[in-house]
Amino acid sequence: MNTIKSLSKFLTKYFTFFVILVALLAIFIPGPGTTLATTKVGTLSAVSILLMIVLFGMGITLTPNDFKRVARNPLQVILGTIAHYVIMPFIAFLRVKQPFQWAKENEEMVRLVFLIGVPQNSESKMHLKFISQLSKKLLDDDFRNKLLKETDKHKIYEQLSSIEI
Repeated sequence: MNTIKSLSKFLTKYFTFFVILVALLAIFIPGPGTTLATTKVGTLSAVSILLMIVLFGMGITLTPNDFKRVARNPLQVILGTIAHYVIMPFIAFLRVKQPFQWAKENEEMVRLVFLIGVPQNSESKMHLKFISQLSKKLLDDDFRNKLLKETDKHKIYEQLSSIEI
């Protein structure tokens, strides 16, 4: 346990240095970072595993006083949580009761509307992957009919969550 504590103290003390060093390496030598980002270990990416290790390391350094400080002044945690959901990508789904014509140039009637929001400067292509997978799913009559007829919002959520990105 002392080894973990001393390693944790070392990493905590020099964490900023490591972050700057890794950022510079990624800028000037992007190859290893790209390989790391695309490497899979089982079903997880190597980056996910490294992030878990970092978060675990941060977690073991927490003390009861840290939780007391948050309880006394929760504003930063609340703002961080709100920012997480405001800045992060989102997907919204709307099913209309009466079909309508989306554009005059297109005669097809619309019953399902999807809104995909991503930050303007997002480097991620997650929204394009979602559009691609959603398009494939909507070609499936069974999937589409379930979306059109299901009334339980939890089942709709489960169905939409089944789309793999």
